[in-house]
Parts: sequence; C-alpha cells; structure tokens
Amino acid sequence: MNDKLYFRLQYASGGIVGDYTITLNAKNYTGTQFAAAVQSKITAETSGAATTCTYDNQSRQMSVHVANLDLNFFTDEELKDPQYNIGWN
Repeated sequence: MNDKLYFRLQYASGGIVGDYTITLNAKNYTGTQFAAAVQSKITAETSGAATTCTYDNQSRQMSVHVANLDLNFFTDEELKDPQYNIGWN
C-alpha cells in the first residue's frame, strides 16, 4: 500500500528538527482533499506546527509550508540511502 509520506523538518541553517512519517487514509482524493489531509496529518504529527497545504488545480501541484522550517519529503530511494541519516519519530 502506498499510504505513507516520510519527511524531515529542518532549520534553514541545516539543523534537523525531526524526521516524521504520516499515514494517509486509504481513499480516492481530489487535489484539494489530499492537501487538506496532508496538512491535518503533518500538524498532528508535529504537535501543532503551523502547517499550510494548498493545491493548484491548474498546475496540479501541491505546496506545503511548515512554520519557519524547511520541509523535505523523501523518495523510496532516499529512504535507503545512508547519507540522509534518517531517524524516524
């Protein structure tokens, strides 16, 4: 099943705040519904960090912003790569 998103929050200077995993409910989403679900899950997983997710229907792209932090989602290949030193919460 493809229901997990893995991400890291870090400071612009590079210091890691934490590595996180969110699990989305299995269902068909519209872009707007998907953005709302991701926003809700990130906010819950990060103990209320100010999170904004928006979906643009024309470009079919989602934007995610978390407080004043950098956010990096990881691909399956990056999860296996030891250079990322991933430690999941």
